[in-house]
Amino acid sequence: MRPAATMRAAWHGLTGRPLQAIIIGVVALASTAASALALGMAVQASAPFDHAFARDRGAQVAITVNTARATPARLAATTGLHGVTAAAGPFPLAEVSTAITLAGQTNVPGTLLSVYTPAELVLLALGGLLIAVGGALGPATWVARTRTATALRAE
Repeated sequence: MRPAATMRAAWHGLTGRPLQAIIIGVVALASTAASALALGMAVQASAPFDHAFARDRGAQVAITVNTARATPARLAATTGLHGVTAAAGPFPLAEVSTAITLAGQTNVPGTLLSVYTPAELVLLALGGLLIAVGGALGPATWVARTRTATALRAE
């Protein structure tokens, strides 16, 4: 089927069945609004942590030092360098390794289980919108073309 014929069929389907077209438009609009709301809520959910971190001006740099090579006196001397506004430590370092089992796989890296970035959330929202619209248009197009009795029997 040529693209022009597809567009013509879609246009005739929309103009020939205005109620179904309006319903599909409302569903698409509602799913878009829900996706935008979900994205806004996801961004705002992390906002308190961002504000608290900015208020406390959390650690700008964290350094791991080999204490066998750097003496406490040399480490203390770094606090007086230009640009250093505050320093704390040394703190003992604890290293923890985890093993996560996911769908029969072991040792899944934690980066695979991290929180989505805003760009990924946008892509997920658009994917959900595409699935919602595609899932509504297929059956709605079939129902618009068939007789009422045939469509009701198919339910």
